[in-house]
Amino acid sequence: MTGTVDAMDFYKEQISETKTISMWELILGFTVSILLMIGSTWGLLYLLYAFNQVSIDLSRIIPYTTWMLIGSVGATVVAILVGIIILYYPRSISLPLKIHSFLKRQTGEYFLCPDMSDQSLSKIFRRALYGSVLVTGIALTIISFDMLVVVESADIMLFGIYVLIICTALLPFILMQFYYAPWLIKTAGLFHLDVRDRSLSNVGDDLEDILEFVAGVDIILVWLELTINTGGAAPWIPIFVILVPLGPLLSIVINFTLVFSIIQKRATNKVIGLLLNKYKVPDMVENSQYIRKRILALVDRRLLAEEAVELYESKIGSPIRGPDLLAAFSESDERRELKLPDLPGEEEVDGIIRHMRDSLDREMLETDVGVRRLQSSSSDEEDESSEYSE
Repeated sequence: MTGTVDAMDFYKEQISETKTISMWELILGFTVSILLMIGSTWGLLYLLYAFNQVSIDLSRIIPYTTWMLIGSVGATVVAILVGIIILYYPRSISLPLKIHSFLKRQTGEYFLCPDMSDQSLSKIFRRALYGSVLVTGIALTIISFDMLVVVESADIMLFGIYVLIICTALLPFILMQFYYAPWLIKTAGLFHLDVRDRSLSNVGDDLEDILEFVAGVDIILVWLELTINTGGAAPWIPIFVILVPLGPLLSIVINFTLVFSIIQKRATNKVIGLLLNKYKVPDMVENSQYIRKRILALVDRRLLAEEAVELYESKIGSPIRGPDLLAAFSESDERRELKLPDLPGEEEVDGIIRHMRDSLDREMLETDVGVRRLQSSSSDEEDESSEYSE
């Protein structure tokens, strides 16, 4: 337990040294959010009215914009509540961890190497754009079944309103599990070492890449559906339907991101504590030698395999063809000695390199008794929850 405490102290000090956004940057960010909300509601509707593209009652534009601004404030309050939940109950973001472990087929290992970068207003705007695309894409997917039938332009306008309502309803869940959680996992520095394809990746980056790709594809598919249903007479309708939720949501998600930037350091410390105490993930402070050994072992096995092939090919003068080169690595000495098999006779075996690497992969999986997965330890959860709430 002492080792974990020392590691946590080191990571807290490291995270505390990173730069946070200033007060004037916060004010500027919220100002941009308000202007974006006005522009994507009043500005967009007035533009359509000015070009006589759709019948709009001007007296209803200002009340609509006012309600959207009030909704933005309410959504910001929701973001604050979600942030408080994460701070006092960090296990609430465990769903993305389980999803990643499932997608990786529970193979390989996880380890911690926190490296939190400095905050900036440009990074906040980029993340907000990602979040708004994510929420819009998920909402469009859920109600895109309504577009399977032929509809009129007026129905599609109503469809855009439904998109906005469903986006708002989904915000708390999506915000916690698919926006804040991958971001926290990324800043906490949780890495996955895949022993199958010998790859090393940040878990948060993996989750964000998958979610962003799916959301982007969903938006494109819905745009195609809308274009097919409306025909070429009104090409502006599909773009309008997508911009109706995307613009206000971008404004709202900017508020989410600004709120989260205030608590990001504390939340990251909580997630690191969760991974160290609950999931027993090895970290670079207490288990640096073990992590280096595991990473280098994968590279070392690949190099040994290629060395065996090169040596054998130099003997037989034949590229990637020959008898079974599998192995023959003696452990009697500190240094591994390669025992080359006899030269081939008339019978030749194709695909020897593939066979050898597959065998090494199987050996890696079978002998790796110490593989650490994201599984809950048997420690007392009540003690952990009291520790997180401190």
